[in-house]
Amino acid sequence: MAVKGKKSGKWMLRTCKIIPLNFDETITKKLVKVRSNGSHSGIIYRLVKIGEYLGFHSWVGKREQESAYFEGLKLKELSIPQFPITQITESQKNKIQQIDVIWVDTLGFPRYAFEVEESTTIISGFERFANLLRVQDDIAKKLFIICPKSRHKKLDDVFKNSTYIGHPLYLENKIGYIFKEDFVRFYEEHTDTNFKEDDLQFLSKKP
Repeated sequence: MAVKGKKSGKWMLRTCKIIPLNFDETITKKLVKVRSNGSHSGIIYRLVKIGEYLGFHSWVGKREQESAYFEGLKLKELSIPQFPITQITESQKNKIQQIDVIWVDTLGFPRYAFEVEESTTIISGFERFANLLRVQDDIAKKLFIICPKSRHKKLDDVFKNSTYIGHPLYLENKIGYIFKEDFVRFYEEHTDTNFKEDDLQFLSKKP
């Protein structure tokens, strides 16, 4: 590049630093392919990876952090180290931190929460979500139960008859559910295909 000297008034060549472009290092975000394992830990792993793809960090439930593994990886290694919600009572924290997966945005606010209910009581997931809503009410309608289709009848019963339905909490309007089989298929179909946050809404169902 030629520049004109301020004192001499002469034109001179200035050398430029050339930064090489290494296209081999270009990062393309993709989901990690995993075996078709629909276990509790396998669903949590997929949730974390989908959240990561969408730009979220994940809190993995305290119990799962302490004892659960997926393909040799301890689930604690997938979780952010500190529980993201601070302005709560100890009782609320003890319940909320057991939610299987909470997606957290870059500012540290919870944006989605998921409970994977393979065989445990679905009502326990409702209880944890109710506590989360008391401290983070804008997460309503971004709360999801993930369960196998074989539990559909039990799920319907909880949505119709539990104490969390109707006044004053109206959780039936704030929680959706996703069948585990549909979720696993979604993950497998998008390991090589781009998707957006809104695409997850097509998976969810309402009572």
